[in-house]
Amino acid sequence: MTRFLFGLFMVLPFLSYAQSNFQKGYLITNKKDTLNGWIDYRELSHNPTSVSFSDNGRKETKVYTLKDCAEFHINYDNTTYRRFLVDISTASIEFSELSDKIDKSFKTDSVFLQVLQEGSNVTLYSYTDRIKERLYIQDKTNAVPVELIRELSHQAKDPSKIMVNVQYVRQLMSLVRKYGKWTVAMEKKLSILNYQRKELIRIVLVINDQQLAPPQFPKTRWFAGLSMDLGRTKFEGESVLASKEAQSKTTVSPMINGGFDVFVNPAIRKLVFRTELSLVKTNSEVSSPKGFNAFDMVTATLSPGVLYHIYSQENFKVYVSGAFGINFSAYSKQSGYQMLDGAFNQFKVDYSLTIRTMHLSFPVHVGVVMNKKMEFLAGYNFPTSMVDYVHIGMYRQRMRVGLNYLFGKY
Repeated sequence: MTRFLFGLFMVLPFLSYAQSNFQKGYLITNKKDTLNGWIDYRELSHNPTSVSFSDNGRKETKVYTLKDCAEFHINYDNTTYRRFLVDISTASIEFSELSDKIDKSFKTDSVFLQVLQEGSNVTLYSYTDRIKERLYIQDKTNAVPVELIRELSHQAKDPSKIMVNVQYVRQLMSLVRKYGKWTVAMEKKLSILNYQRKELIRIVLVINDQQLAPPQFPKTRWFAGLSMDLGRTKFEGESVLASKEAQSKTTVSPMINGGFDVFVNPAIRKLVFRTELSLVKTNSEVSSPKGFNAFDMVTATLSPGVLYHIYSQENFKVYVSGAFGINFSAYSKQSGYQMLDGAFNQFKVDYSLTIRTMHLSFPVHVGVVMNKKMEFLAGYNFPTSMVDYVHIGMYRQRMRVGLNYLFGKY
C-alpha cells in the first residue's frame, strides 16, 4: 500500500492540471454579444484574467481574455465577473511592510471584478491579487466602480501600533445618506464596520432595500466513518529489538472517526479544510532472539488538515489530503525483557520503556467520493516517535483503509 500511495502522489500534479470544471453560463463579448454555453469554473485565490468557454458541449473551447470579454456568469452559483478599467491601490497590508507614512500608491488597469451584491442603487464588487483583497462600490449614477479605501500605517512614536484610515466608512456613509437610509443605528454600525465582505454586504443590502438571500451551498459538512487501522512498531538505536532478526507484528484494529469539513468555495468544493477526531484500540508486539516488547494502547487523534479534489465530477470525486495529528494515548499490559550474556549462561532482565502519552503524527490520504455521500479512503502515517530516550528509538507506523458517510445535501 505504501508504494501505491507514493506512486499516486507522484501523478497527482498531472491529474490536477488536466482537470476542468465546466458549468453552464454565459459570456458577453466586447461587441455586446451574449454567448450561452459552458464556462470552466476554477477555484482561484485571485480574480481570473481569462476564461475558457465552450458553446458545443465542452468538446471545443476558446479562451477569452480581458481584451475580448466584458462579462461572464456561472449559473451554478450565480457568480458574475465584469470587466472594468479601475484604479487599484498597491499598498501592502502586511505588518512588516508598513511604515509611519500612508502609502497611497495605485495603478490603473483593466480587471475582472467579482459581483458580491447587486441592487437598484449600488453594486459591491471584489478584486483580489497577490497583494490583498479590495472591495469596490458602484453607484447607479456612475459608469465605473471606485475602490473602498482602507489605509494602514505605523504610529510614528510606537511602531508596534497600527493606524487605520477608514475612508471606506465615509464613502459608504455618503451613499447611505444619498439614498435616505441614514439612522442612528446605521451610523453606529458604520462606526464599527470592519473591512470584510460580509459586513459590507449588509450595508449594501440596506442601501438597496434588499434582504440577505440564504446561501445556496452550505459552508460546512459533517462526516462519520469506520476504518481498519494497520500498525506496527519499529525499534532503532542501541535496542536489542533494533537488530535484523527482530520481528514486528502487524496489528489490524477497528477505528471509529468523525469530523467536519469547511469549504473554501462552497460551490466548487475543490479545496477543503478538514478536522477529524478518531479513536482506535490496538496493540504492539516486537520480538527478537535477544528481547521482547509488547503493550496495548488506546489512541484518540485530533487531525486538522487540508483536502484537495484533484478530479471532480457531479457524482465522482478523487482527493488527496494531508494533516497534522495530535495523538493522546493510554497504555496497558506493558511487558518486555532482554537477554543478557552472563559468565556461563544468559539471563533475562526487565525491558520496560516509558512511552509518550502525547505524540505527533503526519497522515496523508487519498480518497474517492461517490454520489456525494460515500467516501472510500486509504491513508499512511509517517513513522511517529513514541519515546524520549537518547540512544533508543521506538517508532509507530500506521496505515488505514476506511469508509466515511458524508452528511448533507451536497
